Amino acid sequence: MPCLPEHQTSAPCINFLAPTPNDHACLSLLLALTAINVLTAQVNIGNMMPKPGSSKGVSVEDDKSPFVPNSFIGSFRMENHMFSKGVEEKNSPTTMRYWSSAEMTMTKMEMPDAKGQDMRMLTDLKGKWQYMMMVDEKGKKTAMKSKKKTIGAG
Repeated sequence: MPCLPEHQTSAPCINFLAPTPNDHACLSLLLALTAINVLTAQVNIGNMMPKPGSSKGVSVEDDKSPFVPNSFIGSFRMENHMFSKGVEEKNSPTTMRYWSSAEMTMTKMEMPDAKGQDMRMLTDLKGKWQYMMMVDEKGKKTAMKSKKKTIGAG
């Protein structure tokens, strides 16, 4: 879904000067997905983003690249703090946890305003599958399996 009306040719998708809570959620998701893609697909992120004034979009295709074992084996935690006018916002920080082996990666998103909710993504690098597992605040579990994708400039 494009973030611009059809008659506009350029404008920011997120207003960084006066962000809304929805902008923060979108930005956090974008950062997490970009980090996941970079860590699991080992792509050049500079080539993913369209250049200013470019009409190129972003393409998403099935990953047909040969399997390359993960070079990073281990885990880490990344915190994203959000501020408005110098004051940290109530839905901050957002935390992403990451675990990896030679053939698989797992990420987990943690948001302060999502108490009781859980979202994890498992990527099978060798089998080229991604699994998203979610638990809502009532304990309802949902999972989705999809072919691993690559993201690139269109």
